[in-house]
Parts: sequence; C-alpha cells; structure tokens
Amino acid sequence: MNAFLSTKPATRFGCAAAIAACCIAAAAAASPAWAEDAAAPATAAAPPPAAASSQFKVGIDYYAGSSNLEGTRRYSDGMWAGSAAALPSVAYGAWEDGRGYAAKFSLGVGDLFNGPDHTYDQPAEAWWQFPVGKARVTVGKYWVPFALQEWQYETKPGLMVTWSERGNDLSVSANHNKNTRSANTYLRAGHSFGEAATVGLSYASGKGLSYDSDHDRGWGVDAALAWQGWRLSGEYVRLTHGARDPFRFGSAKLAYEGLGAWTPYVAYYDWDDRSEAFGRFRSTVYGLGYPVSAGLKLEVAYAPTSDKNVSWAQLHWTWER
Repeated sequence: MNAFLSTKPATRFGCAAAIAACCIAAAAAASPAWAEDAAAPATAAAPPPAAASSQFKVGIDYYAGSSNLEGTRRYSDGMWAGSAAALPSVAYGAWEDGRGYAAKFSLGVGDLFNGPDHTYDQPAEAWWQFPVGKARVTVGKYWVPFALQEWQYETKPGLMVTWSERGNDLSVSANHNKNTRSANTYLRAGHSFGEAATVGLSYASGKGLSYDSDHDRGWGVDAALAWQGWRLSGEYVRLTHGARDPFRFGSAKLAYEGLGAWTPYVAYYDWDDRSEAFGRFRSTVYGLGYPVSAGLKLEVAYAPTSDKNVSWAQLHWTWER
C-alpha cells in the first residue's frame, strides 16, 4: 500500500481505476441486478428488482432554519453537530428504466454550494449508473462512500462499483480531486443483520481525501442498531498524513421512535486534528423531531459545545414527483 501511495497522482488514479475494473469483471458472471440512488448512505439496503418501466422524477431536499451559531441568523442548509450548517439543500432530477439503468442530476440551492465561501462546487451530483452482473457501476459525480458519511460527506467525480448480496455490501470508488490534483480512493465493506443491525469498515487514500486536507490515508468503522423503537448509530474515523498529524473523529446518536410522531434524540460528536486543518471540537446535541406534514419535518435542538452553547430550529422539506 505504501508503494501505491508513493506513485504519481495519475498513476495512483490508474491503479484505483484498475481495482474498480477488476470488481466489474468479477461481477460480470453473476445474474442481472438493480440500480439505486448513488447518493444514499453506504449502509442503505439494496432495493428489490424494479419493474421494467422507465420513470423520471424531479424533487427537492431543502433545509430552512435559524440558529445562534454566528449570531442569530437564517440558514438555507441543515445544521450539523452544533458546529456548522453542513447538510446541503438540493434540487434534482432522476431517471431509471426498471432494468438497472439510472441517472441523476442535482444542484445545490443553499449556501454550501452558492455562498461566497462555498464548501462544494456545482453540480451536487451528475451520474450515470448501469448493471454488470450483480454489481452496479456509477460514472460521474456522486457522494463518495465512507462509513456513515457523518464526517466524510463529499461529492467528487469518478467511477464507483457497488455490490450487495445476502446482507453483505461493498463499495469501491476511484475519484479525481481537482484541488489537490491527485487521485482519491474510497472503500466500504458492510454487513446487515436483517433490519436490526449493520456494521461496516472503510478505507481511503490519496492526498486531500477529506476536504482537501494534507491527510492521505484514513480508515473508519461504523455500526447501527435498532431495538424496540430505539435506534443507535455511530462511527469512528482516523486520518493520517504519512505517519504524522493524526486526526480522529467519533460520533454516536441515540433516537427513540416509540412516542408516535415525536422523535427525541441525543447525539455526541468529538474530533481532534493535530495538523490543525480541522481543529478541535466537542458537542452534545439534545434534539426533538416532529413531522408537520407529509414531507415536512420540524427539528429543534440545543447543543453545549466546546465553543459555545448553540441552539437551532429548522424545517426539512422533501418533495418528489
């Protein structure tokens, strides 16, 4: 692996693409499979084969709220961890033919994509997906697979191969980072124990693999558990720059869904970066969710953090037709 990391960017991307190509070839002998949304978290279960009918949809996933994070102000993206507005608002069009072929194009409509100090470049997604045996191949720009995507939530151009069978799933992605001019690779392997629990292991490599920082290697472990209305999920991530400047991130969230429409939750976030790219932060979030109507959810939360006490109220609107 050190030899792989020490090669030139173009060579590393070629090696990563070769790995993805091997995955495609290995799956080609299997039976036809299905397509699913490439933006879904890596832990999402694969859907059953769809009926052979073409379908086009348009939709929106939009956040609107207010917080005292930086003085009392409004936000057009979703609050995360009491740290920042980090959940993007998007509008999209999606197509699938029912035989495993799919495509999606989405644009960010909030400040994360359009603000003066925007985090992401447009478009949010622009990908084409097709089946190869039991694998699915996605080409274009998509959200990269890594753990539960709590920390590592980035959209990059590249090629991804995903495979799922009997509760096991694998995602391998080779991506180009235009800001660091290097290849980034991501891998997540997971297993589902029915609907009760999931576990996953992730690995990533390449300069700028996490928000263009100097870290060039990383790994993560994640898990989720559901029991009698309780849902517990969490992940641990560690990034390094060679053997120096380690970064660690941990999160855990416990929600209770046994109170009818109300969903209370508590979550904990903690990270520390010795390279100072991401700094240090810690928060405990106490929140409550309530569905105002179909497709519209209200969330109120309070988070004592290592910086200040943060509170917010936001609406999350999802619509598709």
